[in-house]
Amino acid sequence: FEREDPADAVYRFGKLHGLYDWQRRQILGNVCESSSLTCHRNDALLWSAPVSIGKSGDTEEKIVEFELLEGVEAADAVDSFVREYELSEEYRKLILN
Repeated sequence: FEREDPADAVYRFGKLHGLYDWQRRQILGNVCESSSLTCHRNDALLWSAPVSIGKSGDTEEKIVEFELLEGVEAADAVDSFVREYELSEEYRKLILN
């Protein structure tokens, strides 16, 4: 887990030891303030998957990463992703299923 973001490591540690969210957040804050680690985000990455977009007519295929972060509802994450990349409703349905 050498390249793991501290938010993910603290999340796993907290779940393993039955910590409350506020306890995990406190630990993460301490880690980010007092270590040589670089903290890129405050929320754990719960799930991610590559999504192929484009390749319609003159558009080249592009692979982008869909990410579901702790504290974000899956449907909200999909809606944001679809809006960000200006994708069709079909993409939204495919990601949710």
